[in-house]
Amino acid sequence: MTLYLLKFSACLGLIYLFYKLCLENENFHLFKRYFLLVGLVLSTTIPLVSFEIPWYQEHVMEIVLPIKNANPIDGKIPSIEPIQPNEYPTVEMPIWFYIYGLILGVLLTRFLRGLYLITRKAVMNEKLVHQNAHLVLIEEKIAPFSFWKYIFLNKSIYQTKGIESDILLHELTHVKQKHTWDILFVELFLIVFWWNPILYLYKKAIQLNHEFLADKEVLAHTQVPIYQQLLLQNATGNALYLTSSSTFSITKKRFLMMTHHTSVTARILRGVACLPLILVLIAGFSDWSLGQKIEKKTQKPAPIPIDAANQTVKYKISKIFFAKGEKNPTVIKGYAELTSVELEALKHPLMFTFERPTDEMLKIWTHPRCGIWINEKHVPYQTLKKYTSKDFSHYFVSRLAKNAQVGKRRYQIDLMTNDFFENVYKKKALENPFIVYTVGKGANQEQYRIELIKE
Repeated sequence: MTLYLLKFSACLGLIYLFYKLCLENENFHLFKRYFLLVGLVLSTTIPLVSFEIPWYQEHVMEIVLPIKNANPIDGKIPSIEPIQPNEYPTVEMPIWFYIYGLILGVLLTRFLRGLYLITRKAVMNEKLVHQNAHLVLIEEKIAPFSFWKYIFLNKSIYQTKGIESDILLHELTHVKQKHTWDILFVELFLIVFWWNPILYLYKKAIQLNHEFLADKEVLAHTQVPIYQQLLLQNATGNALYLTSSSTFSITKKRFLMMTHHTSVTARILRGVACLPLILVLIAGFSDWSLGQKIEKKTQKPAPIPIDAANQTVKYKISKIFFAKGEKNPTVIKGYAELTSVELEALKHPLMFTFERPTDEMLKIWTHPRCGIWINEKHVPYQTLKKYTSKDFSHYFVSRLAKNAQVGKRRYQIDLMTNDFFENVYKKKALENPFIVYTVGKGANQEQYRIELIKE
């Protein structure tokens, strides 16, 4: 959690710094509005994103188990001790956790109270419809401000002098562009991350940009000096918490922005510059780790040393695929009768390779749709919960034909534990290896299998 909070603060700080240096003083305020909002989302989510880089380690193993010296298989499968679940120790929450929760509760109460007070003012006071907004006339002597679809005005001033059209248009722009949602959004962040000083600066930047947007709309209908004088005359009274007001931050920066122009080229360049910033944030603050090691062991069986003088070993040569109605030609040969192709095939017996499943695969297979065979024995699928990926050396997945499906079972998963793979399967595979060779090419290609027969 501490690391996440540090990454969140660093992301937010870099986004805010980029905004201050490259965007704040430029006159394309709508882009800046969405940049600031997306920046909050990215600061929150990027530290949660994780990338795994797969890596491989290949082992080449030379297996030397001559047939004539192979020990007989007793058929016993090594027993596997079930993995006991870890016991989770009880954790006592530190004192700072309760302090954080207390302050969060206070701020959340303040937030809800602010919503209640504004809503109460809107409900209890006289309202007039003006375009897409509601003018709320209140007794307090305040500067005009807006919240959601309501514009709050001093009742006596409105009824005697009236409200200047430019001020009203300013507040109406806040309503039409829904600036209230931005303020509520950042305020929720402030409640959760109240300890982060950057967020308070970030909120001010969002509110100031709202004023830039509203000022721009007003200046399309009036002259700059007249509007600036009007703002100074109305710079009295305080707006409520969570609201937007034309009197927010009447500073030299806001006045200078009214006459500032940003060229199209500058807008494009600054907009494109946001992309490298996002890439830097992802590269620097997301979670990069080496994925689970995928071990690939290449089984390289040694040529099977057959003694030509050993007359107890015969070789059964049979065709694998043959035409319908054709009898499967089977020939029994001695070593001296084997052709050069058959002798070469003896040097390359086929064996399953070391192929370890991942932990994610085991989770997926722990399901009624999967039939589980471990060390050539069928077990309930729940048995996989006792194992991790490191307990296995080989797996094979097959989809069951309809006539082989039982209940919900649709797949068959064959697994070999490390001991079974090393001490049982390899010996069986070399004692009676699977040897295949091909004769011919294209349409005339034929495949044959060689089986060892001991007399």
